[in-house]
Amino acid sequence: MGSKYEFSCSKCRHTLDSGIGEDWGMNGSCRTHYCQSCHSVFEIFTDRFTQELSEDISRHDHEPAAEGEVCPKCKGRQTDFWDPKRPCPKCGTKMKKGELVCLWD
Repeated sequence: MGSKYEFSCSKCRHTLDSGIGEDWGMNGSCRTHYCQSCHSVFEIFTDRFTQELSEDISRHDHEPAAEGEVCPKCKGRQTDFWDPKRPCPKCGTKMKKGELVCLWD
């Protein structure tokens, strides 16, 4: 079962609900991405349900977006893989992981 948590920045007070980078449900998986243009964080869902996704992410986590990995907010293609260890997308400060806000399948 996949999960989403609330993340918050103590410096700029930016909050977002996000998975923990890569996540799996019963019918699919998702990866969390960050848009360098508009600084939004979003999920890319895929129907691939394999451990192969984890290996792909670890090898390519800082490459530009592949075909279809477009920011839904600004349509930009300058996206990177984002996980909670990365800083706040707005100001660069470390984000704090909060409560579980959603379980998905």
